[in-house]
Amino acid sequence: MTAFPAPRFTIEQYLEFEKDSEIRYEYVDGYLVAMPGESPRANKIVGRLRRLLEDQFEERGYDVFTNDVKLKVSNTRIRYPDVMMVPELGDDTVPFLGRAVLTGEVVSKSSRSTDYSDKLNEYGAMPDVRYYLIVEQDRPRVSLYEFDGRGNNRYQLLEGLNATVRLPLLDGEFTLRALYGRVKFTEPSGGLN
Repeated sequence: MTAFPAPRFTIEQYLEFEKDSEIRYEYVDGYLVAMPGESPRANKIVGRLRRLLEDQFEERGYDVFTNDVKLKVSNTRIRYPDVMMVPELGDDTVPFLGRAVLTGEVVSKSSRSTDYSDKLNEYGAMPDVRYYLIVEQDRPRVSLYEFDGRGNNRYQLLEGLNATVRLPLLDGEFTLRALYGRVKFTEPSGGLN
């Protein structure tokens, strides 16, 4: 059997292809990367993160979107963040968004490498992104990356349900207990420290 290289797409071809596709694809350097479905647990965590952000930031002029809205992270890459927060949109009919102040990914086995490397670099290079959260789904743990726009970046690992995610550049915070809600962890300790 002969293997053929995958075709490369322009962004315009990608957007046209995605209109009729039942599968979501991220656009990475001209190639289409199929997005797997998420588990009920990941979906629950994404929903709770969205609500926590909306409760704090919607009245301050931010919109929060989940994994069905595209974010153009560079001239050659378009991603579907699990959660992103953007300044209030003037035009909500655009095919993708071009800026965000916060992005979040709920990590899975298949996304771990991309979430902790490619997406970290891509989101961190965007001029308006101030925070990138990588949320574990098997234990109460969040990797919080803060980008101040001047190269003074910070990383913080938050573990346990009593830990608090603080977003001082946006004047907000929430606990991991609020984020995970009724998620049941399989570890005997359950991460309740």
